[in-house]
Amino acid sequence: DHAAHQHLQVAAELQAFEASYKNEWDVEALLPNGLTVGRATFAGVRDYEVEDEDGFPKLVALKGWQVDVAPAHRRRGLAAAMYRFAEEAFRLPVRPGDFQTPEGAMFLQGRSS
Repeated sequence: DHAAHQHLQVAAELQAFEASYKNEWDVEALLPNGLTVGRATFAGVRDYEVEDEDGFPKLVALKGWQVDVAPAHRRRGLAAAMYRFAEEAFRLPVRPGDFQTPEGAMFLQGRSS
């Protein structure tokens, strides 16, 4: 529902880099009043054969880790919007996570078609 998207702001927040190389990127869907109605968390996928400019394994993609949308806001395209926003904001492709709930599997099936 396109009208629903016009009433939402999607903002990205980069989580702090941890020494354990556990990288997480969050994208939140916010109502105009600031209430969070959705959050998608992505994990970094690294190429351990290539180093980035800081000498760490190069980040080559993001992997969907967890997606939550408030029940009243589901089935409106928020998860898809958060995935698209992550790809654009972080300039990396987003790959499916290793585990999906039945709802997550349906989302990924719709995303690939």
